[in-house]
Amino acid sequence: MFRLLAAFICAFALSAYAGSPKSIEGDVVGTWRWVSVNGKRVPEPFYIRYYANGTLASWPAPKSWSDSKGVSRGHYAITNGFLVLKTGSTDSPKSRIQIQKDQMKFKTGEGVQLIYQRVLPTVEPGRLENGAPAGYAKHPM
Repeated sequence: MFRLLAAFICAFALSAYAGSPKSIEGDVVGTWRWVSVNGKRVPEPFYIRYYANGTLASWPAPKSWSDSKGVSRGHYAITNGFLVLKTGSTDSPKSRIQIQKDQMKFKTGEGVQLIYQRVLPTVEPGRLENGAPAGYAKHPM
């Protein structure tokens, strides 16, 4: 649950410094692995994939929040340079996003910095980079 929450925090509460909304939109599409929080390495794999049609998948997620492969799905939008997670609420979290080459940085409103690294070749939702099933998140969020 911690991982999914962190991914959603990343996806919502981001801080960006470069790129127009149009270039950010194209750059965000793909699969990303969460690598650090405030400079500290994330010990277990966690992925998020943004699709060009505004949907996203994150894994591994808690069993209660995910499908049979441990994948949680949702929607996002890029609006005026902000990445917005569509929660159905009028106050959906949003923040700017910074993408430089294969690194994506988010900074929450509380000052927490999260860094994701692009995964190439891409990893299918529910799988680890070695091809093994990711399963469910081991820690509750």
